[in-house]
Amino acid sequence: PARQLLDSLRFVSLSDVRAGLQVRLHSLIAEGKIQAPALLVSALSIEDLRLSEGRTVPPVAFESFQLDDPINVVPGSEGFVGNLIRDLVSPALVGADALLSPSTKLNELSVKRCRSIVVITDYAGSGTQLRDYAMTLVRHPTLRSWRSYGLLRIHALSYAGSSQALATLQREGAPFDGVW
Repeated sequence: PARQLLDSLRFVSLSDVRAGLQVRLHSLIAEGKIQAPALLVSALSIEDLRLSEGRTVPPVAFESFQLDDPINVVPGSEGFVGNLIRDLVSPALVGADALLSPSTKLNELSVKRCRSIVVITDYAGSGTQLRDYAMTLVRHPTLRSWRSYGLLRIHALSYAGSSQALATLQREGAPFDGVW
C-alpha cells in the first residue's frame, strides 16, 4: 500500500498551477459558464481575516472585512493566488476589463454590473475553507439579493482537490453555483 501511495503522488510546478488556473478561468468565461464581469478573490481562511476581537456573529464580506484587507499570517497559497489575480486584472492585458480585482468596492460591483464572483485556490483538501469564505459573501444582504434575482453567481475554482472537497462544495445549501 505504501508503494502504491507513493507511486500515485504527482508533483506539479507552481508555473503549471498558475497556467492551469489561468487557462481554466479564461475557458470558463469563453464558454459562458462564468459570466463577466467577474470579481476574482483568493480563498482565505476565516481565522486569517482581521476581524474585531470578541466577535460573536459570523463575518460578512464588505461589512466585517474588505476583500483586499491584509491577512493575519504570512501568505502561503493565498499569496500565490493573490499574485495570479493581480496579474489577471492588470489593465495591460486584453480582456482584463472583464475581470475585477478584490479591491473593487460593493458600489463599484453594481456600477460595473458584476455577474460572477470567483473564489480561487490552488488546492481544496476538505472544501471547508472555500465554503466558509464563500459564506461570508452570501451573508451580505446586497449580494444575497443579487443572487436571488439571478444577477450574480458565485463559483469555486481550484487547480486540484479531493473528492471530499468536491462533495462539500456541491452539497445542497453550499454557497456555490459552479465548482471547477
